[in-house]
Amino acid sequence: MSSAEPNSPSPLTGVEDRSQPENGPGIDQQTPAPRRAGRDPLVRTLIALCVLLTVIIAFLGGVWTERELVDRLGGPVDAGRLNEVAGLLDAEYYRGPTDDAEQAAFDERLEQGALVGLAEGAGDPYTSYLPPEDAAPLTEQLSGQYGGIGITVQQREGALAIVQVLAGGPAEAAGLRPDDLLIAVDGYDLTGATTEDAGVRIRGEVGTTVTLVVLRAGLVEPLTVPVERRQLDAPVVTYVLDPATRIGQIRVTGFTGVTTRQLDEALARARADGATGLVLDLRGNGGGSVTAAQEMIGRFVPATLGPALYETVGRAGDSDDVQSLPVLNPVDGIVSDLPLVVLVDAGTASASEIVAASLSDYGRATVMGTPTFGKGSVQRVHTFEDESILRVTIAEWLTPDRQRLEGVGVAVGVVVGAGEPDGTDDQLTAAIALLRSGGTSAADFGW
Repeated sequence: MSSAEPNSPSPLTGVEDRSQPENGPGIDQQTPAPRRAGRDPLVRTLIALCVLLTVIIAFLGGVWTERELVDRLGGPVDAGRLNEVAGLLDAEYYRGPTDDAEQAAFDERLEQGALVGLAEGAGDPYTSYLPPEDAAPLTEQLSGQYGGIGITVQQREGALAIVQVLAGGPAEAAGLRPDDLLIAVDGYDLTGATTEDAGVRIRGEVGTTVTLVVLRAGLVEPLTVPVERRQLDAPVVTYVLDPATRIGQIRVTGFTGVTTRQLDEALARARADGATGLVLDLRGNGGGSVTAAQEMIGRFVPATLGPALYETVGRAGDSDDVQSLPVLNPVDGIVSDLPLVVLVDAGTASASEIVAASLSDYGRATVMGTPTFGKGSVQRVHTFEDESILRVTIAEWLTPDRQRLEGVGVAVGVVVGAGEPDGTDDQLTAAIALLRSGGTSAADFGW
């Protein structure tokens, strides 16, 4: 649930308090003259009518106040109309529920659908409401962790083959091996299934058990292997050293809760390997956490140079103010000074565009590839008690040189098309060639 902003007006602000003290203005405080007994019944009748009128006024005032509270606390949407439409659907929809179980499911669908539509009504592609079942993958993606068993699976001649088993992971402990062919997961036949189908069924709540059936070369009968799911880090950073050129290739597929740690591990390996330059590959990286982006920038430039980016303040058209978000350097203070090329393409978006643009603005890296996606808006994520999520666009990002990214993308310093159909990576080849020629910044800032 969302909370009210500090110093927000009371729900009753603007409601005038017309009550008066018991002996308020207009009441004669002198002792009244004695009345004739014959007028007492009339006085009592008038008093009774006044009391009744007071009760009626108080009742109507209470109803008005209640509606005022509902309107003020409930937001800009007519909740009465929403309930009226829901009631009509419940009463009249031809394929509506016929028993209590169906009724509960029907009511839940109406509520979740209304919330989805409410967010869509903002007219912004990045402002959205995700019901619990749709929000789970996003939550997992942002955290960078999931409940799994530690295997990598690929399609191989129409079958799903295990190609990698995480060392020390639950799959290894259960005896699974590379080249095992997946036949079934929890009784579900994987014949013709995709890797995504298998992944959805293998992943699950930490501590639960998934049962795999696999075929192994040299064995006649399939093996049934129960594996307990554990919390694992999704691999979002990979590092490879080209031994011929001594250039390290760091590929980052997302900005999550584990990206910075995995990047630090990759940079430590590059230092140990004696790498002479780095290719930071952000192609196909759709973004994620802006904090992880600030930390990535901080692995290549010192915070003393300036901000990682700017964020607009106020609604569009209302304010030109911006606030700066700092570069976040590592605790150990080690900032890489190796020559750097950043690879981008049309799939490079959001946080990955922030990194590429910032490193370019500071002259720290050459940006190479093709034009990026151009997503420069900021979303705030609200998580509710049922694990549903509301994402709301709250601002726009600007580069350190205060250039817009929304609908524009990152300025690509060296445009290189994608690889040939034979699988040749022309962009990576060009990046390595540029680094070998010394044609990019070596980050000699004198610090």
